[in-house]
Amino acid sequence: MKSMLIIDDSITSRMMLKSIVSKKHSDWKICEAGNGEEALVQVNQQSFDIVTVDYNMPGMDGLTLIPLLQEKMPDAKIALLTANIQDYIQQGADDLGIPIIHKPITPAKVLDYVG
Repeated sequence: MKSMLIIDDSITSRMMLKSIVSKKHSDWKICEAGNGEEALVQVNQQSFDIVTVDYNMPGMDGLTLIPLLQEKMPDAKIALLTANIQDYIQQGADDLGIPIIHKPITPAKVLDYVG
C-alpha cells in the first residue's frame, strides 16, 4: 500500500488533494500536515512514497522544507505546489530536482503527478 503526505496550510487545498487522490487510489494511506514542523514530526514517525508540499506556508516555506524531507526520505516522490510562478521558485525546484504543480490544482494535474 502506498502512502502520501499532503503538506499545505490551507485545509481546503488538503481536502481537495486528498479527495482527488483517494477517488483513484482508495487503498492508499493519505496523511496531512498544515506546515513544515507538522510534516517533520510525521516523517520522523513514518516514511511516505509521495509528498506534495505547498510553497507558501507559515514558518518555513516549501523550498526550505523539501531538502529536509529528501534527507529523511531519499526515495520519496516530492512535488512543490504553488500559485507563485516567479523564476526563483522555479529555479529552486529545479535545483532540488522536483516538479512544480501549479495551483489552482485540478484532478488532471494531480493524477498526472501521482499516477
